[in-house]
Amino acid sequence: MASLLMQNCYQVIETAVVPDEQPEIQAALIRLSGVARLVVSTGGTGLSARDVTPEATRAICDRIVEGLSDVMRFEGVKKTPFAVLSRAVCGTRGTSLIVNVPGIAAVITFIAAIVYGAIAYAHPQLQSAEPAATAYERSKLGQRFQRGPPWSAGCSAS
Repeated sequence: MASLLMQNCYQVIETAVVPDEQPEIQAALIRLSGVARLVVSTGGTGLSARDVTPEATRAICDRIVEGLSDVMRFEGVKKTPFAVLSRAVCGTRGTSLIVNVPGIAAVITFIAAIVYGAIAYAHPQLQSAEPAATAYERSKLGQRFQRGPPWSAGCSAS
């Protein structure tokens, strides 16, 4: 996941492997959302008893972003019929967006390409008290001189 994000001009601050225990996942999400504007977790979104990432995410988020999770499942079905079984959750904590994605590499790549636009639109909203459209338009002005997402320091990836 980290290499995919870097290929798409995201600065990866840290990667971490966390046990499938809700308190540990919650602690990692809280810590990472304090230093990163986008926190992506992979795996732990299925139906097994140890898949508790959605519960951990719900417990620490200020707001749940149902539409992002819904579109990931909807589009994921184009890759595998089992995408409908994903319990992935997306939400915000402070000025950070937290996104759970399934742990299947082919699905991660496919879903990531779909959600980049939504993530780019969400970022200025989380950083600003302005109405959503105004904040997004301001961020687009800055992007005329840089590539990548609005919070990227620029990107030389092609």
